[in-house]
Amino acid sequence: MYPKLDQQASAQAGEPLELLTRIRSQQPFVPAGPGLSEAAVELLAEAVLSGRWSRFNLKKSGSEELIAAGLMAEKGIIAPAGKALGRVWRDPRGMVTAVATYGARTTLLRAWIGDDAAVIEAGPSLAAQEEASAPDDLRTLQMVGVGHVMDVFARWIGIAPAWAFEIEPTEVPLELFEARRLDASVAPPENANDFLGRLWAEPWTIWIVGFGLKDGPRLAMVSAGSLGYLRCAVDEERGVVTFEITPPAKLYWELYSLFGNSL
Repeated sequence: MYPKLDQQASAQAGEPLELLTRIRSQQPFVPAGPGLSEAAVELLAEAVLSGRWSRFNLKKSGSEELIAAGLMAEKGIIAPAGKALGRVWRDPRGMVTAVATYGARTTLLRAWIGDDAAVIEAGPSLAAQEEASAPDDLRTLQMVGVGHVMDVFARWIGIAPAWAFEIEPTEVPLELFEARRLDASVAPPENANDFLGRLWAEPWTIWIVGFGLKDGPRLAMVSAGSLGYLRCAVDEERGVVTFEITPPAKLYWELYSLFGNSL
């Protein structure tokens, strides 16, 4: 059985090229830590950051989840695993935050960077929208080595192989972009070329990654199905958004460089 072809990539290359979207579902983000409600994460952070833990914690929302996850003892004392998270939380030397939206859904991934380890709090990944069935307020917590932080981000974002289309940066009105971001049925611009027609037909996951403990650099992108990844540059003064195709390898190394420079 022959693989399904990417018609636009094949036309540009002058040879048959496989549609690559199926690969993304084979490289999923798999949370490595316990799943917790937002209330449980906030309770754990409050306890480890304040240094106060007692039986009073047992009366608060989320305490049963923390006990079941091995992060809090039954007397309300923070368990060793919770204290390990707290050591990074209390004095991070860097931070990375990613916010992803797909239609009306929004989810978050953030990492506190310590000297040797990082704490990652992850909401559901929207990389494969049809598989993103976890509640949006579910969080997982895990510790990883600093060198693995961007690997986790790449899987959560859903960076995967895509053909690099040779297309000039394209502008659309900001108002139209915002409408399409929220509603996939919004029509493309009048006299749209083949590129914009295909972009409008693909599913959009929009994510913004910010680096640093304060106001650091940010990178805004659209993941547009089989079309791949497009940088979004907003010019509010002119009221336009510029789309620019970014090959996956270039995108990954740009994220990695911004991460390294932020520490």
